[in-house]
Amino acid sequence: MSSGVGVYLAQLAWMIPLTAGFCVLEYLYPAAIRPTWRNRLENCVYLALVLPLVLGLQASFDPLFNYIAHVADSGWNGRSSALSRTLPGGILATIAYALIWDVWHYWIHRWQHASPFLWETHKFHHSDPMMNATTQGRRHLLDYLLNLICHVPLLLLLGSLNPIALVGVLMFRLWGFVNHANLRVSFGVLAGVISGPQWHRIHHSTLPQHRSKNFATFFPFIDKLFGTYYAPAAGEYPPTGLLDEPLESFACSAAHSPLVVWYRCAQRFVADRRGQRKWISLRDS
Repeated sequence: MSSGVGVYLAQLAWMIPLTAGFCVLEYLYPAAIRPTWRNRLENCVYLALVLPLVLGLQASFDPLFNYIAHVADSGWNGRSSALSRTLPGGILATIAYALIWDVWHYWIHRWQHASPFLWETHKFHHSDPMMNATTQGRRHLLDYLLNLICHVPLLLLLGSLNPIALVGVLMFRLWGFVNHANLRVSFGVLAGVISGPQWHRIHHSTLPQHRSKNFATFFPFIDKLFGTYYAPAAGEYPPTGLLDEPLESFACSAAHSPLVVWYRCAQRFVADRRGQRKWISLRDS
């Protein structure tokens, strides 16, 4: 129990200063309308409450992940892991890990948008009408669960291979804040190589021309490769939120909304099947 509390406090220890720092930057250099303090507070309180559940989920998957990584390391992964302990090997391993990770999660992310069933796990993240750095933690628990499940095939490929520690911090702790920041920042010539606030804002846009664009987490050229790239114009910072769906209350979206939608879909499916059987019975009588 004490170790779990320690992990939770350690997570908060880096999230709180990052959140505060980005809030100051967003106040000074906003890209669009400044989020209300209520908006930021809702996102922060939600993350603080859901984080223990997320950590519990991750802990429950750890034995499976460790076993799969061990099995994967018995093959070619073991040799690549050994090479990664040298500086040149570590750099190459980091580049390979980052690229493979982003391509894999590009398709998971795109699948969530394409599938009405999986969209319900991701919709809460997109429902923020004033996207800002705190939006990075606005993810439904089912979204975390889906990504943990989908991480299994990636482990089979990568084993215990990991990026250099500094790069891992940039990828998995800092860049979520960067991508979602409400900052008037363009990366210039690097915009097509490294994701940033303006590029990722297009993905959260409510404008029809931005639908299903810019899915990658770190590398926009992955979207170029698969035909979903949209290059924002100078000064293009669109409004964010849901495009064609009613906005639910924060509490409803964060808690049971996906389950309610799935339940209603199941009810309609059962009713349609019963109606179909009744129609066939009348036709054959």
